[in-house]
Amino acid sequence: MIPDETELIINHALSTKDNLSVAIKVGLAFHSLKARIISDFLHRLKSEVLAELGNQWTGGVEGEGWIGLWIRKETWPEEKLIGVGSDNTVGKNVNFWGHRFGRDPDNALIDFDEALKSELDEQVGKGNSSKNAAWWMYSPRHRHWDSEEALLALAAADATAYWKQHLIQIARIVTSCVPG
Repeated sequence: MIPDETELIINHALSTKDNLSVAIKVGLAFHSLKARIISDFLHRLKSEVLAELGNQWTGGVEGEGWIGLWIRKETWPEEKLIGVGSDNTVGKNVNFWGHRFGRDPDNALIDFDEALKSELDEQVGKGNSSKNAAWWMYSPRHRHWDSEEALLALAAADATAYWKQHLIQIARIVTSCVPG
């Protein structure tokens, strides 16, 4: 929000007791409103992505500790996930990922990390790797889901197209690199 808009809103809120009451209620409800917009978006995205990938895939929406959508093939170990989201609950630093939760030496999928990262770098975009992720990349669109622009975009009926395209692309690349 630009400073002039903020000043306009504050002046309007302070102009009457009723306006101030409404402004306070809106401010107190903002975190819940933001969480609902993001959650509704992620549930729509999950439905669309899983419908396109087919019944051999599963997924979930998270909102405790982090917010995001994860998907995986039913035949993969549970720690091998693909997704989009933020590692916090405020929606900062949204990224796409190919995760492995844990570095269990018995997890044979670790052997595919370098090939997977190389393919994702080439086909999706240069990403990073970490102790939990074979590959991750900040979202080029709406890196933060806590701005007015991002929340309006996520609430729009057609909001899922961009995110769905990327997740489907990542899922197909991961599937080509990882057995099962």
